Amino acid sequence: MERKDMDARKYLEQVMELKKEVKSRAEHLNRMQALADGLPGFCPDNSRVQAGLNTDDVPNRLIRKWEAEKALEEAVEELADTMEEIRETIRQTGKQQIRDVLEKRYLDLMEWDQIGEAMMLTKDRIWQIHREGLTAVQEILEGREG
Repeated sequence: MERKDMDARKYLEQVMELKKEVKSRAEHLNRMQALADGLPGFCPDNSRVQAGLNTDDVPNRLIRKWEAEKALEEAVEELADTMEEIRETIRQTGKQQIRDVLEKRYLDLMEWDQIGEAMMLTKDRIWQIHREGLTAVQEILEGREG
């Protein structure tokens, strides 16, 4: 789904999903790194390797590690770009309270209680501001379509 076709909540929640993807890719890279770290050393004359490893697997392990690194780099870059786009959209919403709630919820990934404490407001008031923010973001997104 293209960003212009998203509703405001899905648009803002992209950061949460991308952060999960980055975390998953980082964990995968750590597994690939562990496999690469387990590669045995070759003897100077290349006559033997440590027992138990199929030497044909060495290039595959290194390629998989490299692919995992590239995938992580791409995911981090997409996350950074998306966060910047969403931050700019939130800046356009107008009121400072709306910006604060949306940034804390969707960029800082704070829970509702944490937002209320940080802003010294009740959860009900935070939700009210949040609804106003979603309406403002939806209007911004619809304005981009036209």
